[in-house]
Amino acid sequence: MKFLEKHPMIMIVVGVIGISLSAIFVKYSEAPAAVTAAYRLLWTVGLMTPVVIGKAGFRAELRKTEKKTVLLCAVSGIFWPFILPHGLSR
Repeated sequence: MKFLEKHPMIMIVVGVIGISLSAIFVKYSEAPAAVTAAYRLLWTVGLMTPVVIGKAGFRAELRKTEKKTVLLCAVSGIFWPFILPHGLSR
């Protein structure tokens, strides 16, 4: 991770390319909007998890988080797929 901390422009360029290509992929996708949103979130979690778990400071902060907050986040995540399609149809 030291290399990317010294050269942050690499991650900025990768992010800009990823955001630019995602619009093209969404445009040509025949999946519903809810499915596309779910896959975007899945990729984000998959790419960010190693960064969060890999840093000691982030791990310490996660351990200090109240259990009530963690429970509310988990419940929100569980109910998100059920609420999302109904909100998009309005």
